[in-house]
Amino acid sequence: MFQSSVKDGLVRLASTRLTVLGCCLLGVGLLMHHVWQRAAPWTILIPIMLLAVNLATSLLVDPRFRRRPALFCFHLCLLLVALLAGWGELSHLHARISVIEGQHFDPAELEVTSHGIFAPARERVSGIAQGPLSVEYKPGLNRGSTRSELYSAETGRLVVGDDVPFRRDGFRFYTTPNKGFAAVLTWLPDRGVSEAGAVHFPSFPARQIMQSVDWRSPSEEMIQFVLRPSLVDMGLPWELARPSPTDVSMVIKTADGQAPLHIGKVIAVKGGRLRLDSVVLWMGYRVSYNPALPWLLASASLAVLFMAMHFLSSLKGREMMLHAHRKGEAPCQ
Repeated sequence: MFQSSVKDGLVRLASTRLTVLGCCLLGVGLLMHHVWQRAAPWTILIPIMLLAVNLATSLLVDPRFRRRPALFCFHLCLLLVALLAGWGELSHLHARISVIEGQHFDPAELEVTSHGIFAPARERVSGIAQGPLSVEYKPGLNRGSTRSELYSAETGRLVVGDDVPFRRDGFRFYTTPNKGFAAVLTWLPDRGVSEAGAVHFPSFPARQIMQSVDWRSPSEEMIQFVLRPSLVDMGLPWELARPSPTDVSMVIKTADGQAPLHIGKVIAVKGGRLRLDSVVLWMGYRVSYNPALPWLLASASLAVLFMAMHFLSSLKGREMMLHAHRKGEAPCQ
């Protein structure tokens, strides 16, 4: 009686109706994942686990799988894909960050856009420094190759771009179209210790005629920096690179008026003085971490291989049956 009840329960778990329900729930969960972030990752994990249980039970109770080894292995790989997808959803991390030339990646500046409950700590992105960078442009402001040099103690110096990420400890850093100029400044207060930092101007050349940024000083004064770079000739190829000191033209605006600001110049403002140290480039990065991705690729590749083997064996079996059928119908000599 008990064995019969267990068998009936397994048959229900392996039913195709449950498969259809799981697929529908997964579709709804994917929509909710993008619309209602607070429900993530459970809107995806619950349907995936339901489909995994359904498939695993089918492999146990359906005798057709045992008669076809290639088909059995194909569905086993699908089960592994489902489990790995759930693992990736629980442990993934997606973020973005902007750094200037010569700056180390600061985990505190990492803006996380989505993460799983087992995502790694932000501190794992520390120890990476931004080196020189440049971006090639073709006529018509068509962006070409991006060359960004990143280095760390573990990997050394590597040049990466839009399609070549920087990899370390499972993290992947991709350059984005967001980049521009940044002013490196030193704040010299009337009282206290000096501080160094940078202000990022809007993305260039997308907003080349709107290169201004507001900054609130430690003395609570609102200061506007206006950069006047050379305008780009859209009819010629050119390269975005760190400007030379002689090419920098900047104006600082306060409530008392405006004044030009050159590299190395110190200007008095409310509560202290400001010194422009240099003008460099900043680059925006897309940060991704998902330890399940290489295993997902391997499982999916094996699934395709086993499905191909299943089709080949099925075609071969049909040819043998057809040959035997024709041989049986041949007239006796």
